[in-house]
Amino acid sequence: MSAPAPPGLLADAAADGGLGARRAATSRTRWGRALRRATRNTLVGLGLLGALLVVGLALFANALAPHAPDEQNFDLIESRPSAAAVFGTDRFGRDVLSRVIHGARISLYVAITSIAASMAVGGALGLTAGYLGGTIDNAINRVLDVFFSIPGLLLAVGIAALRGPGVNSAVLAIAIVYTPIFARVMRGPVLAERAKDYVEAVRALGATRLAVALKHILPNVISPFVVQGTVALSQAILIEASLSYLGLSAQPPTPSWGNMLNEGRTYLETAPWISVFPGLAIMLTVLAFNLIGDGLRDVLDPSS
Repeated sequence: MSAPAPPGLLADAAADGGLGARRAATSRTRWGRALRRATRNTLVGLGLLGALLVVGLALFANALAPHAPDEQNFDLIESRPSAAAVFGTDRFGRDVLSRVIHGARISLYVAITSIAASMAVGGALGLTAGYLGGTIDNAINRVLDVFFSIPGLLLAVGIAALRGPGVNSAVLAIAIVYTPIFARVMRGPVLAERAKDYVEAVRALGATRLAVALKHILPNVISPFVVQGTVALSQAILIEASLSYLGLSAQPPTPSWGNMLNEGRTYLETAPWISVFPGLAIMLTVLAFNLIGDGLRDVLDPSS
């Protein structure tokens, strides 16, 4: 039967456990300060304004679009932008503005769903690898290396092509592309954090590995993970547009910014507005999320 721990050791462990709780509280306080700085950051404000505009268009597309996205008007085929059709019409007489507004739904759905899935899976893998280390860490990293050896867009095209065209294929493809990235972003800070004294102290008090990882380590390493998620949203929109352009995401007549670019490419000389406006929508949406990511990187910088 083992001897009881000396009272001094128990007191030290309790103090170190309190240190772990204080670190968690400090992390919450830091997030509060970061949130206040974010609301005053010009880049974040501009990015949020643009992102909210696109989200609003997607949510209320039926009410905001002047026409149904597949409604044809044969009197206005390839009509220039005018009062009757602000963004002009395409080769079927469909209103480009209405299709751009409805196309926001596909782009945001694919981007948000795929990035949320990759953050969940990649974060879990990175936290597991960084905290447990050893054989598990090596095994996870070797699998990640396989995915990193393939260019992201090429991997997404291959996965979408294997599953067949469709929105869900695009979601799966983008999620698989970004899961290794999020795993690496999570793993590095966890490796550094697990070596700190308060982690050993909390474990000495009897906390389980899962509790230590989720309650004590995760709050202190989440900042770069959140920033990467915001930036990845913009990249996911670009990848979805690329897949749509290649016919591997949303299928016509469903409006998607990528397939609208593809439909208008043969009319660039006679009706450039068919491609210009969905292209501008992609550019402005990607810019908005990039501004949010850059702003969050500034306000969440530990040295600031």
